Amino acid sequence: MNEDRPLTNTPRRVHSLTAQETLSSHNALNQDIPSRHHRKRSRSMSESDGYSETLLVVPCTHQKIAGDPGCVATGPQIGTRLPPALAERLKHAREMNPERAKIDEQTLVPAWRRYNGSFYRSARDALVRAVEERLHLLILSGGYGVLLANEPIGWYDIYLTLCSWPERVLEDVLSGYARHHRLKRMRAFIPAGDDYRPYRKVVERVDWRAAGVDDAV
Repeated sequence: MNEDRPLTNTPRRVHSLTAQETLSSHNALNQDIPSRHHRKRSRSMSESDGYSETLLVVPCTHQKIAGDPGCVATGPQIGTRLPPALAERLKHAREMNPERAKIDEQTLVPAWRRYNGSFYRSARDALVRAVEERLHLLILSGGYGVLLANEPIGWYDIYLTLCSWPERVLEDVLSGYARHHRLKRMRAFIPAGDDYRPYRKVVERVDWRAAGVDDAV
């Protein structure tokens, strides 16, 4: 295989955000997920703005909140939203991840609430709307690979490193999810900086056109 061959339908750009441009009410994610005041009151966001056919991809962050030992979070696992063979591949990859032993699952918190970096604090309103509307929001994670936004997770201190995951399993999960749910658009919001380069690389290596996604940004 020629590694220098251009990727098919590589995203025109991945939203690369500096610290001063993290997801706020004036930038990418909040603009892409408009407030309720700008949506038709009689229809949900997914219905009125076409988000039922859009995949949103964001990264995990280094900062995380601690879980409440008295609270047990429950929620769907991404494996239930994937074709069985692909779900098994991700499950096996998680089990074999050498960083897995560093994850503390004594307390579980929904993924979108566990992460507490400036990326998530600034975009909190947009994330709440996305979860409430059950939009297709996936999180690239150093500890779990790919997560549903409301998937319960433990605490960990791991950035995403591609060498810790079997070749293309993360890319295949993103493309397989999009294909399985017949999504037509993809929007990725990845901060700038070297720590997030692997996250951007995963998104850019997906063959979005083969997954049925015509508009990948």
